[in-house]
Formats: sequence, C-alpha cells, structure tokens
Amino acid sequence: MKHRDCFKPWTLLVVAALLTCGCAAHRKMQVVSFLRQCDVEIESVEFRGVSLDGAPSSSQQGKPSEPLSDLAILFLAQKLLSGQLDRPLGHVNLALRLRVENRNSYALLVDRLEGEILLDTFLRSPVKLADKALLQQGFSEAVIETSLPLDSSLFKLTNVQNYRLRGVGSGLVQPSGKRLALEFDEERPLPDKIKQKWKSTKQSLIEEIFSSWMN
Repeated sequence: MKHRDCFKPWTLLVVAALLTCGCAAHRKMQVVSFLRQCDVEIESVEFRGVSLDGAPSSSQQGKPSEPLSDLAILFLAQKLLSGQLDRPLGHVNLALRLRVENRNSYALLVDRLEGEILLDTFLRSPVKLADKALLQQGFSEAVIETSLPLDSSLFKLTNVQNYRLRGVGSGLVQPSGKRLALEFDEERPLPDKIKQKWKSTKQSLIEEIFSSWMN
C-alpha cells in the first residue's frame, strides 16, 4: 500500500510533464503548419522621410562650428552618391507593404511582429509591425516599418538580389480568439519593381536632404 501511495504523486508529475510537452509540441506544429500555408512578399516600398543626425558643419581648432557653404554641401552630396562617405548622416524611414497569401482554413489577426530585414549581405535593419493586420483566407496586406542608415550603402539597393525577413510575432486565430505565437525566417528574391521604385525614390531622398541642410 505504501508503495502505491508513493507512486501516485510521481505518476501524476510524469503525466503532467508529458501533457505539457505534448501541448508545446502541438503548438509548434500548429505554427509550422500555418506558416507553410502562407506566402509573403514585398509588394511596395513607401518613403516616409529622413531623420538626419544634424546639418553638417565645418570647424577649425579653437573656432566654433559653422554651417557648410552651398559648395561644400554639394561636395558632400557627391561623396554620398559615389559611395565615399565614412559615416552615416542619419536614417531613411521606410514602410514595406507586404502581400500575404493565406491558404489556411482560418484567419489570423497579427498584433505583434518584430525582427529584422537583411538585404543580401551588406545591409541589416530592424523591422516592426506598423499596425494590426488581419490575414484573411486568400490575399491580405500587412505593413512593416524600418529605417535604413543614410550612408553610401543605401544607394546600392538597386543591386540587391535577395532579401530575408526573420523574427517573431503573435496573433489571434479568428474567430476563436486563441493566441498563436509566430517565428519566421523567409528569404526571397527582391522583385524588379521594388528596385525600380527605389530608383525613383532616390531623387526625393536627395531633395529632402538638401532642403534640410539649406534651411
């Protein structure tokens, strides 16, 4: 009888541990299953302004800094475009509009997403969800925000071949309201339309930088 009484608590602990592991494994399989039935690609890029570290200035030993002349600013812009800058001047704020195809039998309201985007091997930047996104069955949109360093590498984006999105997030299964944790790591070719869009965006970027420096 004593052996049986001592055995019961250990039996309950073992059963509880197995159930916990089983639930965790089930949740992981559910996440993997959901992501396998989703395709995500960058649909468009929106330019949302520049955050400059400050207007460039010149200084000499023992003298206060003074704003650069127009000629000096033009020279600095040439260095930026030719890839000769030795430090970032600030950040370019972008919104990436994602096109999501959800082939699952249920929708997911994504309310948290954070991670990073890697452009080939030379540029890495953090990303976050701009607003909640309802991934319905079929095609939906989600917007993530990022900021890229304003340096010479920015003007090499038209040469990027692949991008990689990775990170974590979570959402509510619709209509049950059950929370589903997400972990993603997707690598895809960068669409040509995004490269063309960036070419047209560069002019707006340069104009905004000049306007900030001149004022």
